[in-house]
Formats: sequence, structure tokens, C-alpha cells
Amino acid sequence: MTSVFARPGSTCNVARPSPCWRGIGKPPGSKGYQYRDRDRAFDGLTKIQLKPNATAAIASIVVSARGAALALGALPSSTPMTVQLHDGSGICFAATYATNVSTATSTLFKAKSD
Repeated sequence: MTSVFARPGSTCNVARPSPCWRGIGKPPGSKGYQYRDRDRAFDGLTKIQLKPNATAAIASIVVSARGAALALGALPSSTPMTVQLHDGSGICFAATYATNVSTATSTLFKAKSD
């Protein structure tokens, strides 16, 4: 199991400090949430995008991360792979990848959750 910690309330981007998380849409959060950290200070995370939908099958979570701090372990990973996002107090989101893996190489993992 792979866990990535996206800390709530954190400040990102040393050169131009700003909140890591922001609400998308008007009012903020009505179209989802986005996390950005160009410095990759937390587990190598650069971007997280959470988009809700009334139909759970259409809601999406996109996570981009890279670098030495990335907690994925060796790729290609065996499936099923479960990826979790934590808020510091528990699991906020989780997705399992087993059958819809499009790329699993030593440097890249792309898949749609089951």
C-alpha cells in the first residue's frame, strides 16, 4: 500500500509562499480542490486535483509527484495497488488500481482506479 501525506493548512512554494490547498470554482470548493507545491516539500507531491461529481464513477482524483521524497517504492509496482491521501488525522481519499493500468515502468505509473 502506498500513502502520500498532503498536509492541510500547510504553506507551499518557498519563493512565493501560498497555501498548498485552494478551492476551485465560485464559491471556492464548489468545483473541487487543488493542491500545488512546486518545491515538492511533502512526499514529492507537486499537484493534486480533486473533482467531485454527483455520480461517484465520474468524480476524479489526479495526483502528480516526483523526486527522491516520493513514497511509491520501486516501480513497476505489482497490482492491485492502493493509493491513499491523508490529511494528518486519517485517510481522506483512497483508490485501488488493479485492472486499468496503462503504464507501469521503472519511472512512471499511470492508471485509472477500479
